[in-house]
Formats: sequence, structure tokens, C-alpha cells
Amino acid sequence: WLRIMPAYRIRDGLDELGKNEEIFRQAARVISEGDPIVLFPEALHQNGRYLGIFKKGFARIAFETAEMSGFTKKLKIVPMANNYSDYFRFQSKLNIIVGEPFDKAAEEGDIAARIERNVKEYLKTR
Repeated sequence: WLRIMPAYRIRDGLDELGKNEEIFRQAARVISEGDPIVLFPEALHQNGRYLGIFKKGFARIAFETAEMSGFTKKLKIVPMANNYSDYFRFQSKLNIIVGEPFDKAAEEGDIAARIERNVKEYLKTR
């Protein structure tokens, strides 16, 4: 069962961006209640096997989740990467890399940079 929440972008219109605040709160509440969520922090797909630039929405959700617990609850992040053996060929093989969870993200500070750095360091070793 998937409960998919939208992400609003500038291309959707500037007046739509404010709707992300409620989406971020809902996602943080889901995590705070002990349920996992899946995010694609690059917020796009590309033809290639490289890590793109992370957008800031995932970090805002992580920070809000940590803030809800007063920074007392460990927030586990599982780094993952997925790509296709042939991006343009229908039914090519899907490659998925699942890393070990880490909890270095639930501390105050530059959470986005910390998460991005940890995910990139992990994926370099794979």
C-alpha cells in the first residue's frame, strides 16, 4: 500500500510552493509515528550512474522530524541508489543498492549537507 504525497516545484507555479509546508509536516508526522517513508532527494531522474544534486525538501522533512522529538529520537536514514542497465531500453534490468542505516542526521546543524555527504561517501564504497 503506497500513500504518495506530492512535491510542488517552481514549475508548478510560485503559489503552489507553499503547499509543500503541509506535505513536509505530514511526512514528519508519519516518520515520528514510526513509519518509514521513501524520498528521492535528487527529485529527478537522469541517464547515468551518478549521484545528482540533492534538493532541500528531504532535509527539511528530516529536520522537522528531529525537531518534533526535541532532537532526542534517532532518525535512521537508509542510503539507496537505483538505476537501469539500459536507461532507454524497455524492460532493462533495475539495479538497486541498499546501504546500512545511519543516524547521523538527527542532530542540529546543517542537516542537508551532512546527509548528502554521508550518502555520497557510502555510495562511493559500492
